[in-house]
Amino acid sequence: LGHSDQEIKDTFSRFDSDDNKILDEEEQMKMRNELEEKKLAVLAENSDDLCAGFTKVNQKFCNNLLGHRVVQLECSISKIASKIDGITVRLEIMEKNKEALEKLLNIFQKGERRDLTEHL
Repeated sequence: LGHSDQEIKDTFSRFDSDDNKILDEEEQMKMRNELEEKKLAVLAENSDDLCAGFTKVNQKFCNNLLGHRVVQLECSISKIASKIDGITVRLEIMEKNKEALEKLLNIFQKGERRDLTEHL
């Protein structure tokens, strides 16, 4: 499409946050989202009055535009839900570890009391 190799490298390097020359899933998602936003901006810029009418073509365009935005929102919500699930799992593990440590501490304290009474 007329882009130089350097432009392509620069674009990919902008999204390669860990500089490993490989775009992982999160980096790819960021790139896709930005490209989609730019595409939608260009479409909206070139067709400001396109959504004003109610012809079938205009309605289809508006529906496609809204569909893309819904997909973007779903992706964002999915990421957030996944992160919340991960946090919930970690909190549950921390709670179990806390309970186990409390049990060990109680056992240890009971053992110390017995040792003290035996020495007196």
